Amino acid sequence: AEAESGGRPFLLRAHSAAVSQLRELLFRQLEHQGLPTTQLFPLFLCEQLSTDALMPAFLSRSDLVSTWESACAEAGRQGEPPPSTVTVMDLRVLVAAMLAGETGLAAVRFVGTQRAYVL
Repeated sequence: AEAESGGRPFLLRAHSAAVSQLRELLFRQLEHQGLPTTQLFPLFLCEQLSTDALMPAFLSRSDLVSTWESACAEAGRQGEPPPSTVTVMDLRVLVAAMLAGETGLAAVRFVGTQRAYVL
């Protein structure tokens, strides 16, 4: 995705290792929805971290796991392994579902990476 920021283009790109690992899955999702299959952008969602009011969408699996570990520690459940089932979808698939008015997606909130926060 591209946008203008102070006269310079702003590019939104996914981590290349994640794209490489998930290319086939994301490609099939986009193809099934009739969406362009270029510039794949995986998102990671976890039902166990979601509530009726909030559905976090993570930009990396490692950030999802970090959030899981923090939530478990706060709840006194240190060392509980992250869920084995994580939903992975391309950003455009999620946006298309949101635009189609699919139930529950109004609660989606994008969670930035810790690395971006540090910058």
